[in-house]
Amino acid sequence: MKKKLLFSLLLIASNFGYSQTFEWAKNTGGMLNCDYEDFPRRALAIDGGGNTYIIGTFFGTVDFDPGPGTYLLTSIGFTPDIFISKLDVNGNFVWTKSFGGNFNGCTNSSITIDNSGNVYSTGYFNGTVDFDPNVGTYNLTALGGDDIFISKLDANGNFLWAKSIGGSNSDDGRSIVADNSGNVYTTGKFQGTVDFDPNAGTYNLTALGGNDIFISKLDANGNFVWAKSIGGSNWDESYSISIDNSGNIYTTGKFLGTVDFDPNAGTYNLTALGSSDIFISKLDANGNFVWAKNIGGSNSDGGHSIVADNSGNVYTTGKFYGTVDFDPNAGTYNLTALGGNDIFISKLDTNGNFIWAKNIGPASNNNYSIAVDISGNIYSTGEFINTFDFDPNAGTYNLTSSGGYDIFISKLDANGNFVWAKNIGGSNSEESYSIAIDNLENIYTCGNFSNTVDFDPDTGTFNLTSIDSLDIFIHKINQCNTSGIISTITCNSYTSPSGNYTWTATGNYTDTIPNAIGCDSIITINLTIIPSGIANYTFTDNGNGNYSFINTSIGIFNQSHWAFGDGNTSTIISTNHTFSANGTFAVVLTINDSTTTNSCVDFYLDTIIVTTVPSPVVCASGFVMHPDTTSNDVTIVNSSTGNNLTYLWNFGDGSPTSSLQNPTHTYTTSGPFYLCLTVDDGAGCVDMYCDSIGENGVVFKTGGFTINVIGTPIITGLDNNLELNSDINIYPNPTSNQLTIDTELKL
Repeated sequence: MKKKLLFSLLLIASNFGYSQTFEWAKNTGGMLNCDYEDFPRRALAIDGGGNTYIIGTFFGTVDFDPGPGTYLLTSIGFTPDIFISKLDVNGNFVWTKSFGGNFNGCTNSSITIDNSGNVYSTGYFNGTVDFDPNVGTYNLTALGGDDIFISKLDANGNFLWAKSIGGSNSDDGRSIVADNSGNVYTTGKFQGTVDFDPNAGTYNLTALGGNDIFISKLDANGNFVWAKSIGGSNWDESYSISIDNSGNIYTTGKFLGTVDFDPNAGTYNLTALGSSDIFISKLDANGNFVWAKNIGGSNSDGGHSIVADNSGNVYTTGKFYGTVDFDPNAGTYNLTALGGNDIFISKLDTNGNFIWAKNIGPASNNNYSIAVDISGNIYSTGEFINTFDFDPNAGTYNLTSSGGYDIFISKLDANGNFVWAKNIGGSNSEESYSIAIDNLENIYTCGNFSNTVDFDPDTGTFNLTSIDSLDIFIHKINQCNTSGIISTITCNSYTSPSGNYTWTATGNYTDTIPNAIGCDSIITINLTIIPSGIANYTFTDNGNGNYSFINTSIGIFNQSHWAFGDGNTSTIISTNHTFSANGTFAVVLTINDSTTTNSCVDFYLDTIIVTTVPSPVVCASGFVMHPDTTSNDVTIVNSSTGNNLTYLWNFGDGSPTSSLQNPTHTYTTSGPFYLCLTVDDGAGCVDMYCDSIGENGVVFKTGGFTINVIGTPIITGLDNNLELNSDINIYPNPTSNQLTIDTELKL
């Protein structure tokens, strides 16, 4: 019986190309951003299951089910309400909740999800608002013109808690993020003096200028942990916040004049070079200053969105004018805007050192949101008009808007190289405000559109028509593998990734893996086949359990390994082996060519039935002692059994042992002594027998005596000259319960 096993080093090198396949788009009434602001919030978040959450405002009655169903919500009073809506991985409606009250006509809000699927949001409100979106009531009342709110719902939209933070002026929460423990970090702007402890305690911060930046931390239950302020004598604003895996906190926005970016006792001043500069700031999880950087020229520049990857690299996007040095340290890396303002994307390492920066133009365009995947690829979204080159390097990749402003979605790799860009648009202006990546690297965007727009960015068509003058869209692209190259070295044969082909010769092959959504993968396989050795052996039964094994394998191999099935092994090419017992054994020969790392292994297995192991020989030691009736000596009969025995007598009195079969030995005292006989048949059987002799022994003696060992019994029978005389007395008679017998025997 033969079985084969092949091992090989398969994947030597692979390169895969990615394309973007439109998956779905949905629309509902409402809006995500106020037209007069150029810093949209993070209006979109994705949980671990691929569910989509968006936040925005609506006015009047709106159907929030983007499918055939209906889910109507009506705003309270004559001002818009905030809504939070959840769709599943396929874009189907799950739930929508709204906060009713007075929001002063419009509010830009931000949303994030923790690892448990809890939903956090921030923004601003005024007046009194009920933040429980269900049947309960949880009113918060603003202290000034606008107050900051921070709200938490569970994954089903149930109210958990809400907090308000504010003073007598206008304060605003602009971006929110949660860490792995459910701690909540919020950033934005505030004016005057504000108590940042939303509960019974007090923690006042006072702005130094018109607006100051704040960064706040609450725990998972909404309890105050810490708050920090950063600002100078002018108007400073933070638009976006992100955290890395170590809990470090990154923010970006714009500042004017000179600002101390160390929010604690230290000082770290940065001075804007123009009307406003971009800032990028890093604090640790306890709010301690780590570093801050500024980037800017002679005009007005600002950071809109920031994100940190798993290694702590920091990516920032926003807009700039004129010529700006994007190396925030001693070096110089100038970029020059090609239009009124250009989009920039910047990468710093975890210590704030410059890695690269790119600009995209010309024309007046806005990059509102940025995201990064686990490989460090960067995705951004925003709006552009006219013809726009989305390749920030030497190449050209022009897209042209359809009407006014079009939506764009762009991807760069971790080194800032162009990968792809897509645009979506109709006859009017469309805007995309937020982008997010799920665990499968699907890409989600959301924003506003009007009239009819084709949301399939490729050759297909998927039209959505706005219900109101301005609708919200949610858009999903499936990023899939469409082509690839695999270089493979293997043994004897190779089965294609699809399972449709098996190849046995070296060459270049093509395989196709279908995908249910039409995203087929076409793979080129550069295949090298190495013929492995073919294992085989013969064997000969030499008798007594000994076998000769002859390695008859063919082909290329330099190592042999035998496993005999009884726990023993050998690495000799051909070998002998002796089995210790009869039985059935599976003997396996494995061969291998170890001269290359591309190891090719084969094995041969056969079953051997062993029947020639001799049965073990049984031996036994023994003797019988008889007192001599005519002397004081003892006669001992050697009754040992077995073949080819050797003998060893130990007399127990310290005298030398004897190897005679039938020795004679004299004891000088009455003992007692312990007499032992050991026999050995030379074939593995050894046995010993002992008995006591002398005073208090089996044979009682009171003085010295001699033992004589013989090989035959003393008496083999009785003859006619032997007389037996005996007297027997039994009493009492009759007896009751107890009987006594006395006898005397004479030979």
